[in-house]
Amino acid sequence: TPAEQQAAVLSQLLAHPEREVKLPSAPREKTLRAPRETIKNVTGSSAGAGSGEFHVYKHARRREYERIKLMEEKDVRDKEESRFLIEQAELQARDEAKTGKNRGKREKKKAARERAKAA
Repeated sequence: TPAEQQAAVLSQLLAHPEREVKLPSAPREKTLRAPRETIKNVTGSSAGAGSGEFHVYKHARRREYERIKLMEEKDVRDKEESRFLIEQAELQARDEAKTGKNRGKREKKKAARERAKAA
């Protein structure tokens, strides 16, 4: 069962704690190959399209849609990341303001105690 397999792997790892654990690397970002520099057999506007041109067109269209999809996904990721960073900065500023206020109260109480002690 999967639980037994996991238990076996864990016991094997724990048997030799001095060994380095090999973790899988993070998945690579999906990219497309660079477009070709020269396109062979470009049909002119006066020539009729042959029977094979449909497939060439279909593949070019698929590649273009894939490229657009990757660009849109990257844009969404970038927007999410920037939104997260802005939100994180706002939370940090709010927390810093609150802790600063509390720090001020503590210092005020401490100064009052020391004045009362000195008097």
